[in-house]
Amino acid sequence: MTVPPPSILVVVFAGPLVALSVLAVPVAAQQEERGFECVIEPAVEVSIASPAGGLLAEISVERGDVVHAGQPIARLDSGLEETTVALQRERAESDAEIEAARARLRLARSQAERLATLVERSIAPLGDLEEAEASVEVASREVSMAEMRQRIAALELERAEELLRQRTIRSPLDGEVLERRLFTGEYASSDVVIARIAQLDPLHVEAYLPIEMYRELERGMRAVVRPGSPISGRHEGTVPAIDRVFDPASGTFGVRVELPNPDLAIPAGLRCLVSFAPEG
Repeated sequence: MTVPPPSILVVVFAGPLVALSVLAVPVAAQQEERGFECVIEPAVEVSIASPAGGLLAEISVERGDVVHAGQPIARLDSGLEETTVALQRERAESDAEIEAARARLRLARSQAERLATLVERSIAPLGDLEEAEASVEVASREVSMAEMRQRIAALELERAEELLRQRTIRSPLDGEVLERRLFTGEYASSDVVIARIAQLDPLHVEAYLPIEMYRELERGMRAVVRPGSPISGRHEGTVPAIDRVFDPASGTFGVRVELPNPDLAIPAGLRCLVSFAPEG
């Protein structure tokens, strides 16, 4: 029995169509999963030292603690600084010297006015009036000097308060304590690290791409980061920095991706894959 021509045509064309549809899926998937090796790092890592030397009276953080910007992490012995602040506050807030100077000025002016009347009546000599007017000028200058000394006392109070504030060491950022190096009773100074803190939100993803891709990337474009084990999933970030200086030895250039990490679910120090896509 002879096979009808329509069946032959169907068999001939069905094969390529099926093959094309099968090949299309792997190609799309391969494009979607294309990525470049990268490393997830803290956005900032700081070493905390004391701005002033002194014995540590307290250190309130341990390795692994989450801290916030401005949070106290250590305190130096500050008995002397607290006493100095109290002394300077008494001086700055007292206006007794100014009031005494103003009282002397009022008295000098009153005496000068009385002498002026007596001189007009030829009862007192002119020399006494001149002396009284000079006393008024001196008393006025004493008021100005007293007011200046109070302003200086206020500035000295601010300096003493600043020195007292420096006895408390605070975290400069939100992050996690990586290491605590000193303990209560040890001496801290500006060249001794008390603790190290890393900012983990956002994270920085560092990748090195072949220079052929330089024209394909631009700041602000979207990036998809796939962390390695044990973290999984796809996490979106943006590109804030693209190196304009290439590495001729490797033929690559650096790219940074800023990756939001508000719940600190992604740890730093992981290897990853990153892919890029334009906005929209």
